[in-house]
Amino acid sequence: MGLTGSGGLSPSGVLAIVLVTAPLLLTACAAAPDADADADRDLVACLSPAQLGDLARSAVTLRVAQPDPGNPTHVLDNGASVDMSTWRERHPDDFDRACAAIRPTDTSPDDWTTTLLAALNVLVGAVIGYGSAALREYAVRARRQGQVLRTATTQFAVAARLFVGDSGRGNRYPSDAAVLQRHAELSTELRLVARLHPHSTANDLLTRLAGPLGPRVFTDWTRAETDRVGTALVELERDVAALAAAVERPWARRGELRANTAEVAS
Repeated sequence: MGLTGSGGLSPSGVLAIVLVTAPLLLTACAAAPDADADADRDLVACLSPAQLGDLARSAVTLRVAQPDPGNPTHVLDNGASVDMSTWRERHPDDFDRACAAIRPTDTSPDDWTTTLLAALNVLVGAVIGYGSAALREYAVRARRQGQVLRTATTQFAVAARLFVGDSGRGNRYPSDAAVLQRHAELSTELRLVARLHPHSTANDLLTRLAGPLGPRVFTDWTRAETDRVGTALVELERDVAALAAAVERPWARRGELRANTAEVAS
């Protein structure tokens, strides 16, 4: 889908948007109005035979020329009758005013404007589409990560309690293989969360897994550790559940993960 791990657009996603919108944007730019071409069209229109009478009346109405009683398509210039082309050469600014006054008002959008708006609509739609897909993918990934974290914690806690139970039933040296395997799996998941959410409690939980619930506690097991390990397991399960709940919120800012964890834990 062209998405990065953080839920944003990847280079391939950006490239896809560019490839879709670039032709439309280029077309819009190519169709942009040309000031010189517009001026030429206005000149041709104003000097067309059908417009000469209106052009002369426009000049008279604007008081930039005097009417020619003998020819409605001419004006008087210093008392002499002149056609509108000659008057334009002598008074270009006044001609432009008179011509602009009779120019028809075009309220329809220009072709280039329509094309540009279409390109912008496509661009906005593409960005929204990619953003929505990214958010959905991030939400699914976050829920999966939270569930994996809970499962790894449960499996470790079960293995640890079975280990302690074997010790309590008189097995002085119970097998530590299962608990160490589950310990390693949980540590891996917590390191992943710590990397993605450095402000969360994942690092604190990793410290516990290296201390009160560290591998040496089980490899050098003594029954004196029974109560302490039991309490540490309860606290670990509680705090990991809170962390998983915070991780599953894709809209939570990183700084909220620690606060959410503490709130759930309390």
